[in-house]
Amino acid sequence: MGIVVNDIYEDQSHKIAIDGKVPVYSDWTKYPTDERPTFSVSNADSPSVKHIRYGKDYMAIKIETERQQSGWVFSGPAVRIQ
Repeated sequence: MGIVVNDIYEDQSHKIAIDGKVPVYSDWTKYPTDERPTFSVSNADSPSVKHIRYGKDYMAIKIETERQQSGWVFSGPAVRIQ
């Protein structure tokens, strides 16, 4: 249990940089995804990192905005962890 809590705490210590509008999805397990995004987010929304998951070809980042919207974005040219 302690390892999981430490993992989440470490994930939340990261900052996220978003260039432009990025789609946010309700699930990270369907990468590459064909589902419709639930909303879009930009750096102006001040998203915070809640959790990070790694797959073979991707990194999925659970975010939460100041308006309490949450979901998953995928790393790429417009999404970076700092």
